[in-house]
Amino acid sequence: MERMHTLLFLCTGNYYRSRLAEELFNHYAEAAGLDWRADSAGLSDDFEGLKAVNLHKMSTTTVAYLEKRGLPIQGRNRLPREITGEDLDRADRIIALDDEEHPPLVALRPWLHEAEIEYWDVRDLDRQTAGTATEAIDQKVKALVDDLAHPQA
Repeated sequence: MERMHTLLFLCTGNYYRSRLAEELFNHYAEAAGLDWRADSAGLSDDFEGLKAVNLHKMSTTTVAYLEKRGLPIQGRNRLPREITGEDLDRADRIIALDDEEHPPLVALRPWLHEAEIEYWDVRDLDRQTAGTATEAIDQKVKALVDDLAHPQA
């Protein structure tokens, strides 16, 4: 049996965008029979402060988006978490969801400088509506799963 590949989604607080991407990816990848599994983590330099203002384990926007589509929520009871070196060691591919906000947060962690990180262009709620952002994440995740299922020669 081939080893399971790991995809790591990163956002600021591991509460909204990266959690949605993780849940969607795991659902679509399993349905496509891929040997990939996603995890997610946060990049914030004030992770404790973010945990103090986030009222739930997962963003209600994320939960509502998944529930509206009838998708199971595997990580509903997991607390947001900060990226670790172990995450980096396990990841076969890393995607940060905001190509403007996240590079400076990556720069704060010297041990991340050598990592190959792909950046998407999905903004946080203060700069992009939830409807636009969640649909963008869904479409990008579907395209990613399709690319992994049908690699170009």
